[in-house]
Amino acid sequence: NIARADYQHEILNWQHHWQVTVFVECKTPEGERYSESTEFEAYGVRLNDLAELVRPELDNIQNQANPNHYKDHGWQAEILPNRKQEKGKAA
Repeated sequence: NIARADYQHEILNWQHHWQVTVFVECKTPEGERYSESTEFEAYGVRLNDLAELVRPELDNIQNQANPNHYKDHGWQAEILPNRKQEKGKAA
């Protein structure tokens, strides 16, 4: 599907404004699960370049978590609307 390929190209190759959530998953010896997370925004960044911005945040949040409880980590990113585009649509 051409439209889908164009959309994927835009996501991968264009610079976007991102909302990124970085998290660690933990489990106590008693079996209680909990997570720690942090969020940040990145402006004008390509998807493939987000990983180098995530690494320091991930290191920070892993250092805050109890190392005896640590089980896993991850991150997710959401493209936020371009504020210039929003203003143009509202006009």
